[in-house]
Amino acid sequence: MRGWFWVGLASLFLNAQAPPPPLVLPRLTKAPVINRASSLAGWEGALRVTEFGPWYPEDKGKPVVDTVAYLAWGPDGLYVAVEAHNPQPATIRAFPGRRDNLSGNQDTVTLDLDATGKGQAAVSLSCNALGVQSDALVTPNSWSDSYDLLWTSAGVRTVYGYLVKFRIPFTSLRRVPGAWGLRISRYHPGGRGYRVAWPQQNQNNSCDLCQLAKITGAPDTNGGAPFLVIPTFTAHRAESVAEGTMGRAEQAFRPGLDLRYSGQALTLDGTYRPDFSAVEADIDPLIINSRFKYQFPEKRPFFQEGLEIFNVRGAQQQIASRSILDPEYGIKATGRTSWGSWGTLLAQDKAGGASLASDGALVPDGLKTRDLALAAHVDTDAKGSSLTFMGTDALLLGGAGSAFARSAGAYLDQRFGEHVKVALNRVESSSLLPTGDPQPARAQGSATRWGVDWGNRIWWAGAGGSATSPDLVLANGFVDLTGYKTQWGGVGANLRSAEKWWSYVGGGLNLGRSDWWNGDPMSRDISAYASLSTRNQLRFFTSFSPHSREWVLGQWVDTNFVYLNSSFNRFAWLRPSVSQSFARTPDYATGLPARSGSRNVNLNGNVGATSYSVQWGLNQLRDVDSAALLRRAQRLYAKLEYAFPLSLYLHLQAQSTRYEAAGAEITHSRFLQVLTGWQPNAFTQVYLGYSQKRGTDLDLSPVAERLLEKGLFAKAAYAVHF
Repeated sequence: MRGWFWVGLASLFLNAQAPPPPLVLPRLTKAPVINRASSLAGWEGALRVTEFGPWYPEDKGKPVVDTVAYLAWGPDGLYVAVEAHNPQPATIRAFPGRRDNLSGNQDTVTLDLDATGKGQAAVSLSCNALGVQSDALVTPNSWSDSYDLLWTSAGVRTVYGYLVKFRIPFTSLRRVPGAWGLRISRYHPGGRGYRVAWPQQNQNNSCDLCQLAKITGAPDTNGGAPFLVIPTFTAHRAESVAEGTMGRAEQAFRPGLDLRYSGQALTLDGTYRPDFSAVEADIDPLIINSRFKYQFPEKRPFFQEGLEIFNVRGAQQQIASRSILDPEYGIKATGRTSWGSWGTLLAQDKAGGASLASDGALVPDGLKTRDLALAAHVDTDAKGSSLTFMGTDALLLGGAGSAFARSAGAYLDQRFGEHVKVALNRVESSSLLPTGDPQPARAQGSATRWGVDWGNRIWWAGAGGSATSPDLVLANGFVDLTGYKTQWGGVGANLRSAEKWWSYVGGGLNLGRSDWWNGDPMSRDISAYASLSTRNQLRFFTSFSPHSREWVLGQWVDTNFVYLNSSFNRFAWLRPSVSQSFARTPDYATGLPARSGSRNVNLNGNVGATSYSVQWGLNQLRDVDSAALLRRAQRLYAKLEYAFPLSLYLHLQAQSTRYEAAGAEITHSRFLQVLTGWQPNAFTQVYLGYSQKRGTDLDLSPVAERLLEKGLFAKAAYAVHF
């Protein structure tokens, strides 16, 4: 048996295929024009690529559609044009829309680009047949669609299908001399929803970024304009009951400035009095019974550059940029070298004092923090493996005595062959926090995680464990729960077909165990899942646990759950999704058994230049014995957007949420927002809008609903390159 083990381990390395030699792209002395012309005038001399292969649902056979790409270096960036052929051009799906609002089920072309060639991170740039953009950041362990990059695209329908053109400036990328990584993929929504790619992708290789083609010939100098200046002006005029000013409007005008210098391997970012407001309000999750916190995604521009360096996560996330609430200024430097990448961030947060608190004690209002983060990301091989070191420091500025929270972490992600990945990480923290008493609270804590994952074309397996001590404090990080240890493991299988009535069938079994730090039990879990997708893009998913247990307030509570979800993506004008869950769970407020249930209905679609989304959700918790209601939350959300020519848009969103609890007042919250704006690229945007919030005011007698906030808001930010 031991001999078979070593034979299997050796096969993991021997089965790896040697990568093809890099392609040398030609250099064009004059940059092609990125316009909506259906011809490729000006692209003469570009390298023509036709060897696209099928990727999904299967990676074998011939692609269902033909694709031709043209690649070349220009004097200021990488230029790519893609001819997307379709035997039925009238069936192509592409709709006008706002940037980063590229809803699914459209014909799209995507460039995955690694300007370092190290396999550690890639920018994923997508546009539909009309040139509407969407971008994301991809690492071996994460995918973030909040990432933004300055690039140019254009798309036009043609007699053979459609043509899209890309320009990615050198100054938008950190790079080092040598080969880049590139993949061109295309999504064809007809039938099952097919994806083709160049180079040919191998589903048997679990390393995604390892399969990018290598391209060379980029100029050694960083062509283009290295400086980016974004002056920002925000204004609002609002009335608020909470501030006691309803009927007497408050108004504010706030100028700000963002600066960026992009060298060949170094990027410097600075911001002063930035506007970190979001155009769209976050949709709060309907959480009524959970041990864990909820983390919102990062959407603020200053934190986008270097996201792959700082956004590592182990048992807990050591730095979470949303913990920096209202910076007065921020400075960031990120760079790339032959051994890896590095980054440093310094900010002064006007609202940071509230994060340095202990045992519910509040730091006095108006105290600032100085927030510092340092990271070094070392490449350990060419397959995306890495060793990352990170340190953070949050220091209270002012007040009686000093308070701080510091941390240091190490993260190893190592690949072995095409199928095995090992992850090890540990974070140590030290803090001195105010308690409201003369004596501050000192704490030292740690968080540790290990994991092993194996996978090929059909099978996958994984196991791991983590531990977070009770005294872990990450003032700049995100800690969902402290003082527990957990272990988990699972196996599963996946099958794909391009010919049968189904496109995908998968399933798996997971086991888990968690204990409190002192050894008391926390939970014992066993669950399974199954997934099915048909050739008509009808999808079903279910997960269930027949019997598990949770230890709450000194007693075991038997638990189980069933979750069902189905969606239908065949039509662009209506893409419905319905989910429902039933569970026996402890009520974490009392420790008693309870029944929970949830229902969610989502309707999304595109009709011409109009996109819409309607969501309805209901979560409730009831007593097991009496079926009496304990808590209930219900939400209705709607969003409508119309895209005008020249990157203009009209945006409307509304949300109504109702909370109900036994023996408590029923509360409502209603939100309405209307705005019109202009956004031609990632960093230039102008909008003007109106919003209002109505809700239950518990201070009234009797309690009643009334208008709580209303106001006008505006923003203008214009990106200038030089």
